[in-house]
Amino acid sequence: GKKAGSRNLSYALGDLEWERVRRAYLRVAEAAFAAGARAVTPVFYGSKRSKNLKDLERSLPRELPKVRSLGGSVHPMGTCGIGRTCEGDGRVRGYENLYVADASLFPTSIGVNPQFTVMALGTAVAAGILDSPS
Repeated sequence: GKKAGSRNLSYALGDLEWERVRRAYLRVAEAAFAAGARAVTPVFYGSKRSKNLKDLERSLPRELPKVRSLGGSVHPMGTCGIGRTCEGDGRVRGYENLYVADASLFPTSIGVNPQFTVMALGTAVAAGILDSPS
């Protein structure tokens, strides 16, 4: 069963988003082959192992929404950007005592591993909370 207070979030991707997902599969595979990979298998149910980019491009369904995709993200960034959803100190606008202290504060995805930037943001937000009069 569900835990009390749990929430389910879902959203539907449009044609443009699914085309971007398809292109992302191809770009990731292109990088893997360039780095020396001998084969690539995309992360969706029923995908096929491809030994080169042309084979992968042919094997990727044109209509990915009909494929059971294993969607996910390693570094979601920019979902609560400073200046849009959050104040500069990490406070979420419209909520008392709710702070964001991770890559969500970025204005957008930065395209590189955000480890040190996230640690700096988290430290700055935490220091601000500790220093604020309560």
